[in-house]
Amino acid sequence: MFETWLDVAVYAPLGLLLKIRKELPELVDTGRQTAENRVQVAKFIGQMAVAYGRSELNKRVAQSRPTGEPSTAVEALDTTAVEVAADVAAPFEGYDTLPASQIVVRLNRMGLNELAAVVDYETARRGRRTILAKAEQLLSRS
Repeated sequence: MFETWLDVAVYAPLGLLLKIRKELPELVDTGRQTAENRVQVAKFIGQMAVAYGRSELNKRVAQSRPTGEPSTAVEALDTTAVEVAADVAAPFEGYDTLPASQIVVRLNRMGLNELAAVVDYETARRGRRTILAKAEQLLSRS
């Protein structure tokens, strides 16, 4: 009877504390990584939605105005795009010199933060669909 009480009252809580102390950092890292991955995916989807909305707005404004007439909405969007593009740094050295096919191959070896940087840069600059589609595919797997 005393041994059972000792197991329940002393050894079990002690073992539990030791196990928590050992595994807590791993649990925290797993939770943090999961949350960061989901935030990155949400950010990417938001960026894609904004890019698509801008594209659609540009198309509709261009269709609604007579030929040759300047459009302040389109000019404002183009100015905003240039300002955003100026703020986004290249994801890695030599990025601008590589063709899309070589960048797509490199995406497979990138982490989530690097993929997000590629998406930010590509969305702000050239908007190459092959790169954006592959990055989206890799981010959605996370």
